Amino acid sequence: MVKHRRDLPCGSSRMADMGALRDESVVISLGSKLGEPNVITISCSDELGLACDLARSIFEFGLDIVRADLSTDGRWCLILLWVIPWQGLAKSIKWGLLKKRLTSACPAPPSSLILPCNRDPVPKNNVYLLQTCSEDRAGLINDLEQALWDLEIDVHKVNALTSPDGSAVDVFYLCDNEKLPSFGKRQDNVCSQIKSVLGSSQAFCKLSMAADNEFPESVDVEMFPMLPEELFRENAEEFEATSPKRDPTMPRFSINIDNSLSPSHTLLQITFSNRKGIFYDCARALKDLNLRIAYGRLSTTEKGVGDLDLFILQANGNKLVDPDKQRCLLSRLRMDMCDPIRVIIVKKGPDIELLVATTVEKNGRARPRILHDITLALKMLDICIFKADSEKITYGDRLWEIYRFLLVEKSSMSLKSDRIRNHIVERIKCLLMGK
Repeated sequence: MVKHRRDLPCGSSRMADMGALRDESVVISLGSKLGEPNVITISCSDELGLACDLARSIFEFGLDIVRADLSTDGRWCLILLWVIPWQGLAKSIKWGLLKKRLTSACPAPPSSLILPCNRDPVPKNNVYLLQTCSEDRAGLINDLEQALWDLEIDVHKVNALTSPDGSAVDVFYLCDNEKLPSFGKRQDNVCSQIKSVLGSSQAFCKLSMAADNEFPESVDVEMFPMLPEELFRENAEEFEATSPKRDPTMPRFSINIDNSLSPSHTLLQITFSNRKGIFYDCARALKDLNLRIAYGRLSTTEKGVGDLDLFILQANGNKLVDPDKQRCLLSRLRMDMCDPIRVIIVKKGPDIELLVATTVEKNGRARPRILHDITLALKMLDICIFKADSEKITYGDRLWEIYRFLLVEKSSMSLKSDRIRNHIVERIKCLLMGK
């Protein structure tokens, strides 16, 4: 059942979005008044990594999980999530689309629970190549990324360059979440929306299927010898303890593994300072290490202190007792929850280059909306991008996504100034981390 708020801040569009939120697996109940958490109830088959997939969708839609209860018997799970929009996003939450994404993330019921039937195979997401050319301006890449997200299309890779005549030539590798069988209709719709963003009637837009319907492969870090080692630092404990922006009134990140409280589960107890996507980062680490969540409870305070208790199992159903595996888990959680994104600005000859690095899921799925938030910060600062590209890079045993931006110098804002560069880094981190 869906409860509707009487004075919906999103107007009639939100009413329309919420019209079809009733579903056996996903139910969204809106708070009865502004500021009250919205409750998402999910009841479906369980599988390893389900919490990560659900948390990713909620993170992508600009929502913060302030409380959670998770339980499963190994086959069926019940998940309750209390969510609120991050500041400034309350009017832009697309609840109907979120419900659709969460439902698609739920596994199909076990065959023993449903009548035999001929199920159509789930179509593979189409991979597109989008090429555009238009007059350059500050915020163009951000506007294009937002338009693509509104079309339910994810940006997998970007290459952008400003030509000598001032034109912006942008190439995007895209993943279409719509899974529509007719490419022609999708092509016309996408190009129409993109051209409206490009503005000029002379703008060029072409959408085509990518070769073999596949993304480019990741490359080894040795292909990029000029990348600074600082991007791949692993000592997250030292970073968290010495960070100049750490609020001294907030508790330090702490994590404990306990095998004494349960005869069949390992207990993880984590205390943290809340930020955007932190539960996703935790669940992502567990998924990548093939660890299941049998029961979990998350709580946060209004001041941003979070406590997370998780009873976990290995994929084979056993407790986590091996000391080496425990150390690996502690290191991964500390790194992914304390220091998941690195942002630095370096001099590259006469140019100024912005570098952003983040680890991605083991299956190659990138952190949601990261390109949007980086380019939004630059747009808000009125900084133009001369050249941009992204690449997935293998470093050690982790897969990373690296974004590189050559920034355009401005007479009113000298990028050669350490103070200005530090200000840019902090603005980008603030948008990416919500702190």
